[in-house]
Amino acid sequence: IKRLRGLYSERRNLLVQELTETLGAKCGIINTGAGVFVLARFKSKFNDEEIIERARKLGIGLVSSRPFYLVRAPRNEFILGTANLNEEQIVEGVKRLAKIIG
Repeated sequence: IKRLRGLYSERRNLLVQELTETLGAKCGIINTGAGVFVLARFKSKFNDEEIIERARKLGIGLVSSRPFYLVRAPRNEFILGTANLNEEQIVEGVKRLAKIIG
């Protein structure tokens, strides 16, 4: 469990770093506390559904946070996971995501 915890932490940190460096002000990181997920909010001319569809076409699975809110959900907020990704996939995924966000 300790080994997995360290691995997941490294992947999560890499994702946050890549999002910050690649997207800059277009991406706000909401949660980086622990686990295999990061909550990120994107500034884009596209809405949630458009971003999800554009991501799907480039081989990226995005999950909107909307279903998890009892009240009005923020625009363009997504749950990003790293559990099944290696470092190269995380870096490449963020590059693709940057093209999607516009």
